[in-house]
Amino acid sequence: MTKEFRNLLDLLKSDNPDNVYLGLTLAQNFKEEFEKYVKCSLEDYEELYRFLIEYASIKGLLTGIKRINWSFWSYPKPQNVKIKELPKSIRILQKIKDLGLGNNEIKELPVEIGELINLQYLHLSENPLEKLPKEIQKLEKLHSLWLDGIKFDVLPPEIATIKNLRYLYLDYIQLEKFEREITLLQKNNRNLQVQDNEDDTPF
Repeated sequence: MTKEFRNLLDLLKSDNPDNVYLGLTLAQNFKEEFEKYVKCSLEDYEELYRFLIEYASIKGLLTGIKRINWSFWSYPKPQNVKIKELPKSIRILQKIKDLGLGNNEIKELPVEIGELINLQYLHLSENPLEKLPKEIQKLEKLHSLWLDGIKFDVLPPEIATIKNLRYLYLDYIQLEKFEREITLLQKNNRNLQVQDNEDDTPF
């Protein structure tokens, strides 16, 4: 690795957006080496950074991030702008374990969510979601899923395909509404616990 490339990575790891944007500009001169190093395209990397920095402070390479909290009640956002859509480039977060997306305006998750192979905790509460993508079954390490306050007409069948899911959080109304579906769900996954989420949340 050359000194110039190390300096480029230092810029991209900075918590100062100006340094990161300078690094992204310079990365054009090291495009092949950069993409090989981070294992994603430069275009995807830049797209995700521009999206991410709107909602959270970032330090370090995006491909190494293990936890992001985009839950609206947690991140400081003076403009009161909620997330409406996630970019497809979210797929580059290959090391992400905890992802908080609660209390936003997300109506649909991108199919690329299924590429987050190390994801263990996914917080989707209080979003206007109507369904979950079938690709969510690819999240083999997903341990806990928060769906409080989502007004599903039926409990998404994709939940039953998440084989290592251990905790499913639903508010009390949903627990009553989907009692039959939950019983069947627990028959198929004997280790699954369905709970009314009060304060038991990492976000």
